[in-house]
Amino acid sequence: MSASMRGLFCALFGCLTLGPLRAAPIPIDLNDFIALPGPPEIVVAADGSSATFTESINFGLLVLSNDPALGDPAIIDTGASAVLFDYTFIEPAGNTDEFGAFLIDPASGLPVDPLDPGRAFFAADGGSGSVSLDLVGLTFSFAGLQFELTAFDVITGSSLIVSDVRLETTTAVPEPPAWSLLLSAATLLLAWCRSIPARRSA
Repeated sequence: MSASMRGLFCALFGCLTLGPLRAAPIPIDLNDFIALPGPPEIVVAADGSSATFTESINFGLLVLSNDPALGDPAIIDTGASAVLFDYTFIEPAGNTDEFGAFLIDPASGLPVDPLDPGRAFFAADGGSGSVSLDLVGLTFSFAGLQFELTAFDVITGSSLIVSDVRLETTTAVPEPPAWSLLLSAATLLLAWCRSIPARRSA
């Protein structure tokens, strides 16, 4: 088999052995969210990668929201499979506060299935982790997203950091007909290459 034929065959074989491909996550800029009340209670990083909430005696509810129903940029594309984020919720002893995150219906401005743990997340205790909110099955093109820190007492000291908000796209897997076509092409190429010595010796 010539070098060029070997190269072509290897390329075809490589296509056959590739596993499923996953597109890179799409980052969400938190500067496209509205902060109420704003600094110093809510401070968004200059690059939009994170937001820090600091509990205040003056406000019982701190909100960072992207709501297309209010004219905010439509950035939570429901063509993706999920919206993900990381969080660190610090709640000192004696505090009774809650961190919440949920999807928003862009038509009504109301939470989407707030009792569904796949669409909303609430934490009454301090902690940290990664959260995924499911976008599959939503009937609108874009959803809203809201983060909030709610105080149920008059004691301050709690804080919250939300970071790395991103969209996860659906895994891309080659369709079965494409696999069949590649397999057929590789088989034909191999048979053709093997027939060359036979024709030369005839």
